[in-house]
Amino acid sequence: MTVSTPSRSADLATAGGLRRWSFGGCEIVTVHGEITTTLVRDIGAGLTSAGGRQLIVDLRHARALHASMALPLAELYGQLRARGRGVSVVTAPESTHSRLATALVKQGMPVFDDIADALEAAMEAAVPARQSELAG
Repeated sequence: MTVSTPSRSADLATAGGLRRWSFGGCEIVTVHGEITTTLVRDIGAGLTSAGGRQLIVDLRHARALHASMALPLAELYGQLRARGRGVSVVTAPESTHSRLATALVKQGMPVFDDIADALEAAMEAAVPARQSELAG
């Protein structure tokens, strides 16, 4: 799958340690710096209805990742799934990231090492959802 660099949408901006993108029916949130419980809440609070049904949280550029962040991310996952949105996480396969990734997988969240894989999975998940919307 070839993925071009997404253009920044006018209504999505860089705030704090977050950069938001809209791409192919997905909303991608890239975390820069330290991820905290407050930042996870900001990810959920800043979602737009125009962002599509799929959310990808890109943690590859985050630092100071700790496995304790799995619980707030899993709570966000549960809240968004209840609203019919798909959520996945992208992490780097480094040791601190892998501990968080393992904890997230235990919580049932899809975790990827690569943004292209996360986008492909999100788009595949979006097709049946879109077809059921059109049929209903």
